[in-house]
Amino acid sequence: MEVYCVKVEYEGARVSNNSTCHILWSSLEGAKESLKRERDYILQHNPWLNNENCIEKDEDEYFYVHDDDDYYTVTISKETVHD
Repeated sequence: MEVYCVKVEYEGARVSNNSTCHILWSSLEGAKESLKRERDYILQHNPWLNNENCIEKDEDEYFYVHDDDDYYTVTISKETVHD
């Protein structure tokens, strides 16, 4: 069985704040919606990142935004799950 994994990674100036989150979806459409929601959440809660100088990639299956202190990456990958 295959699922889609939305991976949200954060790296900050303080290493202790770094985090990674995985969200599994049964469909690619669900994963793309999840990526979009994560993207919107990041930009709403970090408004200083919401500009063309900080947003490096903004695609259906990949989002990357950063400034001097904060780095966010959201990706979609296909994973095999064993029964």
